[in-house]
Parts: sequence; C-alpha cells; structure tokens
Amino acid sequence: MKKAKEIMKYFQERVRYRNNYTEMGLYMPSELSELNEGIAILLEAGILGKDSVFCDAGSGDGRVSALISGGYRIPSLGVEFDRELVETSRQNMENLRELGLLNGVTPRITRGDFTLDETYGSAEEDFKDVNVFFNFWNNPYDIARKIASDSPRDTFFLLSYNTFLSHKPPEFDGLESEGTLDITISDEASAKSLLGVYRKN
Repeated sequence: MKKAKEIMKYFQERVRYRNNYTEMGLYMPSELSELNEGIAILLEAGILGKDSVFCDAGSGDGRVSALISGGYRIPSLGVEFDRELVETSRQNMENLRELGLLNGVTPRITRGDFTLDETYGSAEEDFKDVNVFFNFWNNPYDIARKIASDSPRDTFFLLSYNTFLSHKPPEFDGLESEGTLDITISDEASAKSLLGVYRKN
C-alpha cells in the first residue's frame, strides 16, 4: 500500500493534467485516489488479483497501469493511441522505475487502437488473455463491444465515470452489470465518481 501512495503522490506532484481531445478520443486523467478506493473493493471481491491480466484501454499518461502494477504487483498493459501520451507514459514508467516504485512489475505501454488484436500483439499479449479491462470514459462502447464479441466468459470490464458524464449506469450489449461502486472521496464534490463493474457471461 505504501508504494501505491507514493505512485499517487508522483502523479499528483509531477504530472500536469491535460483535459483535451486526442487523436482518438477525449483524454481525462483518472483521479487515482478515488480509483484506489475501488481497487481495494475489487481485490477483496476477487475481481482483481495477482493472477489478473489487466489492461487500461485508453491509458493516457500511464497512471492507472502504474498504480495497478507498482502498487499491487498486478501485471498490466496500457493501450494508448495518442503519440504524445505514449511518450509521456513511457517516461513516467522510467521515472517510477528509477524511484523504485514499480515493485519489479513494470507496466507495458503500447501504442494503437484498443479494439484491434494487432495492438495487443505488438505488446506480446493476446486480447483474449486479458481478463480485466479498465476504461475512463474513452470510447467505452467500442471496447465493451470488443469484449462482448471476442473475450472469454468471466472477463471483467471496469468503467470509471462521473455523474457529469452519465447520470445512470451505462448498459452494454453482451455484458452484465455486477454493480456500480461509488468511489467519491470528497464530500464537497459536485459530481459523484463511479466505477461500473461488468462481466461477460
């Protein structure tokens, strides 16, 4: 847990937020302190664990993959299409490795479209071997459709969003909702931060 806190501190202090449109969608950095609340619940429920293969579909600056791998020793892959963000991600991983914060589990960062098999192949990963996908409202229907079509049963899809983006839990054909976690930390937040949990049955 100490490593997780240090990784969150790294991104809070050193990495400038950038909310804008990229080559493939809208980039909005995940709030790691809120997501970390959800991770604790997912670990306890057995949805996440050291046997998981985790993919952040639309990984931005790599913060979620860094938290998952460095903080919890779970193998992770970050898939990002935007060239600038991929370079930023790789530099962040190098910085975190030099600081000793990746726990010997360095996330893989690859550039490409997260709906294409060859993107995963470029990172020596098979799409069907990923059993937990994460997305922070970046073309979520595209990755959900890919999971419903190509992933094996019991693959999980975690969708992070807030009530500014959607007032009710989204529905995805072929995926069943396992519930929605309220991961809001601040009592003064103007919008609730939510983590939708979906499973392919």
